[in-house]
Amino acid sequence: MAFKEFIETRRTEATRKTYSRVSRILWVEPDALAELARRDKRAAEDQIIRAIVGRRQSDEKVPGRKLRASSITVALAVLRSFLEYEDIAINWKRVRAVAPPAKTVERDRAPTLDEIRSAMRIATPREKVTILLMVVGGIRVGGRPGLKLGDVQVLDLGIARITVYRGEPEEYTTRGSPEFVEALNDYLDARRRVGERRRRKRFVC
Repeated sequence: MAFKEFIETRRTEATRKTYSRVSRILWVEPDALAELARRDKRAAEDQIIRAIVGRRQSDEKVPGRKLRASSITVALAVLRSFLEYEDIAINWKRVRAVAPPAKTVERDRAPTLDEIRSAMRIATPREKVTILLMVVGGIRVGGRPGLKLGDVQVLDLGIARITVYRGEPEEYTTRGSPEFVEALNDYLDARRRVGERRRRKRFVC
């Protein structure tokens, strides 16, 4: 399958997982879409457009469920990258005309210290680990799911050395504060209290 081979060319596991979700986001089978686009590019554009419109209508019918424009934006970017990989060009301007506008991030900012403290006061043990991973360790959201206990080494000073994207070309190390080490231990203790008897390799899932 061409799309599966395309995914395997991506360099990180996090990226490969993101790309594999495109069918679930837009209800479009990439390989079938590529075959259609080779025969009739206009028909392929129409199929993507119908998928976008259908997704928007489906979400609007589900009470309390909001359509994530960013998910559709990512899915379209994956499809475009895949088709370009296959040397197939379609009119993306026409397709994007029906896509919901993605959130702009020009006004995004880092949280203040008070905001971090407020979040930590109400966070669950698992959420505290996630907050400190990103705030103290500077780890991106994409680097979090693949972290395992073996990637964290607690040093004599009570801080942690954390290996991110282990085994990937982007592998790097960062530090975890004593607060992170304490939060991680509290999280593991909480899992044991609810009956987890074996040591799981993955601690953020």
